[in-house]
Amino acid sequence: PDPLHPIPRTSREGRIAAYRADLKRHGREGGAAAPWKALLRLLLSARDGGDPAMLDQFHALAEAPPALARMLFSLPAADLSSLFALDSHWGVFWPAMPVADLVAVACDVIQGTTDSLVLANMKPLLAAAIARGGMIERLALLRSLRPDLLGHIALVLSETGLIGDVARDTRFDGIFLPLPQKALDEAVQTIARSDPSLPFGLKGLEPKVMPMPNKGFQSSVQLTIGAVLATAEVAMGLRAPLGAAALVDATLIETAAPDLFSRALHPAMLIALTLSRT
Repeated sequence: PDPLHPIPRTSREGRIAAYRADLKRHGREGGAAAPWKALLRLLLSARDGGDPAMLDQFHALAEAPPALARMLFSLPAADLSSLFALDSHWGVFWPAMPVADLVAVACDVIQGTTDSLVLANMKPLLAAAIARGGMIERLALLRSLRPDLLGHIALVLSETGLIGDVARDTRFDGIFLPLPQKALDEAVQTIARSDPSLPFGLKGLEPKVMPMPNKGFQSSVQLTIGAVLATAEVAMGLRAPLGAAALVDATLIETAAPDLFSRALHPAMLIALTLSRT
């Protein structure tokens, strides 16, 4: 992405679509971190000036998961908090972030770092160990910054083969659930006891693949659980991304009860992983 050279288009929708396509492509292809840092600086400058939504790139990035995944793993660690500071301005719903994009980019970053170190005359085994260690450090940082991404982080560690590397790393304690269905059932009971206070007018989301728990729960519990399961399905590629209205509802529910939402989402994603492989 080159935020300093706007893409000429006759309509704003066309420009945003072009940026979105370019951002997705660059997110998948990788490359240097500098352009991503420049893009973040551009968005932050617009935010500080009053409204980042005036930028086409802002809207394009929000709808380009591969680019967001690349930024999570390629930006300097000090810039991650700045990226997340944009959450109050855009419609990025991190809990629905596709795990497939995170895994693909994480693998690419590990391989790219390894290759660069080997080209610098480092022994391949040492280069691979350093690259894997760097990814583990980034995932540990993400866990501290985004507890709502616990399930995503667990699956990235699993799918990239880093589980053995973190077996004794206390920063990842509790991230691998031996009995995800039991953990989800317990989370549902916790939600039921809490009876979260949700905004009025929510239509609710229903899972398309995952089974919905007992229908006897009160409305607020049903709404929360439905949003959690639908979000897990999106993150695991079991359903298409949420539409605009459903995304607003899911975001409002998660904002109203973030701890309850993330506690249930973690095991729900592990269960969704099993369903995605059947």
